[in-house]
Amino acid sequence: MNMIDNNVRVLAIDDDPFDLEMIHRYLSRAGFTVTRAESGARAWQMLHEPERPRPHVILLDRAMPEIDGL
Repeated sequence: MNMIDNNVRVLAIDDDPFDLEMIHRYLSRAGFTVTRAESGARAWQMLHEPERPRPHVILLDRAMPEIDGL
């Protein structure tokens, strides 16, 4: 039974494609609406797109190249 409000938007950020896919699958099955970004730079770009709804939660890898989670 899905107990999560489907209106909760999550932005998942990870440079490892396998990890990002697993995060997406797990959270989607739990009822979250998940958007993926493969880098910090891409996530930053997505957050500044005016037509894109803002996420309620950001889940990110802290140890990414270029722009990390810290």
